[in-house]
Amino acid sequence: MKVAFTKAIDALRKFCLSDWFIYFTAVFVMAGWLSGEWMIFMGVLFAIIAAVLVLCEDVTPALAPFFLFTMMISSSRSQLVDKIWMLSLIVLPVAAIIYRMIKNRDKLSLISPTKWTGFTLSLILLILPMTLGGLFRGGRIVPVIFVAMGYMILLGACYLFFSMNVDKKNDRVLKYVLKLMFVNSIIVSLQLIITYGGVFADGGKDALINYIKYKNLNIGWAGGNNAAPVLAMCMPAGLYYALKDRKASFIFILVAFIEYALVISTGSRGTILILTIALPFILCYMMAKSPRKLQTGLTISVSFAVAVLLAGLFAKDLLAAFSEIINRGLSDNGRFTLYKEALDAFVKYPVFGAGWDYRLGELYNDGPVPYWYHSTALQILANMGVIGAIFFGYFYYWRYRTLLADRVPAKLALFAGVLIFDLYGMIDVNFFGPTFFVMMLILTFAVETTIEPERLKPLPITLIEKRCANKKANKA
Repeated sequence: MKVAFTKAIDALRKFCLSDWFIYFTAVFVMAGWLSGEWMIFMGVLFAIIAAVLVLCEDVTPALAPFFLFTMMISSSRSQLVDKIWMLSLIVLPVAAIIYRMIKNRDKLSLISPTKWTGFTLSLILLILPMTLGGLFRGGRIVPVIFVAMGYMILLGACYLFFSMNVDKKNDRVLKYVLKLMFVNSIIVSLQLIITYGGVFADGGKDALINYIKYKNLNIGWAGGNNAAPVLAMCMPAGLYYALKDRKASFIFILVAFIEYALVISTGSRGTILILTIALPFILCYMMAKSPRKLQTGLTISVSFAVAVLLAGLFAKDLLAAFSEIINRGLSDNGRFTLYKEALDAFVKYPVFGAGWDYRLGELYNDGPVPYWYHSTALQILANMGVIGAIFFGYFYYWRYRTLLADRVPAKLALFAGVLIFDLYGMIDVNFFGPTFFVMMLILTFAVETTIEPERLKPLPITLIEKRCANKKANKA
């Protein structure tokens, strides 16, 4: 019996460490979304995360459910207030992490501050502005302060845990995350297609046109302005595979064009604009780096020609569906008012900002959520002031220094995804979405694992090491 159990555990561990676990997680996520019973599926998924963290010495597989679980939510965001208790599910992976830390306490030296990279340090330091935001405002909602602090401490601890428990050989984490990005793009694409198909089945072509025209998109975890940047962020991974995979190159390029069309269908003007500017640069880079330039160029040209042909054939319907987007053009849609409010808050509380509890829950009917100013930069200034700008500036510096440390196609795919997402964040709220923030951490982490730590060592850590070395020398 014991032998059989051991064999079963070994087989399970082997499965988790294979790419099949990514596909299993993706199917599981889609099943939860399609069934509407996502809360049950979510509970099981977090139990799976805990099992992976306990069973696998290399915890890379746990990145799959952490990256994909949000896509399982099929309830509208306004309905999630009553389900806040589901946050307690985080206890499962946290307990597993604590167990592993105790079990492998001999590895703790691997995450001592002297071994931190610049990005790790910048992430840990974010605890300060997130906690101190609104320090001098008065009339604080104290639980919000502890939630912000606890969230950042949890992120920092998890980042350190993964740093000491993943297999960094042969760029394993980087390759794994690239697959995750591509799989996620397929999940979001399928959710959009299924949603549009349902609208068409219920009300016909006119219903679908109006659904797109008036931006009624709701796939549960996201509306158009959330789904579009996530899909756009993941697209470069597919184009990387188009560059890498000789036989299936045309399939990946075709998928990218379909995903671009789906981004347009969401009506997210900011994402459409940013992706439309970025895509030609990405495609030109592909052609320049491709060993099969003629084949790649021909595939891109044919795909573009087919897209233009289809647009011409369905021009009347497309113009009807996108008339509202065209009419609005680059109008601010109320953002300028929010930007003024953000600057007013910053002027009033310039050093530490107004805090995350400032005007809590006023903007939406989604319950006690922060007052979103629809701009990452202005959100930082309004909520955390100059102190926030300094610490987040340091965070951004190390994020992009890490992503651009080696300019090779695989890492540039992740860089492109993060850049697209961050640029959109300058005109919307996605940067501070907790699960989206985790996605961006995973992308940066994947690149960081491929680089020698010495190349990413920050100046403060270097100075501390020198000081410690000098003290030892003086004692000797």
